[in-house]
Amino acid sequence: FRSFQEIIRRVREAEVPVFRPTVLNIIEELDDLRDLMKTCWEEDPDFRPDFPEIKRRINRILVTGGM
Repeated sequence: FRSFQEIIRRVREAEVPVFRPTVLNIIEELDDLRDLMKTCWEEDPDFRPDFPEIKRRINRILVTGGM
């Protein structure tokens, strides 16, 4: 398990290849949330969702997940 400080350092240093922490699939019901998080990490900013899209997707996850 990596410390949060190590993860932040590696992302900030822009390692090549780009470092992204592994996100385990521990809870299947949270697959959509994990996928959203990974989309926010896209290397090309044009492929990242904007805040209104993030909000829409989180609301959909909460509604369909019964949270």
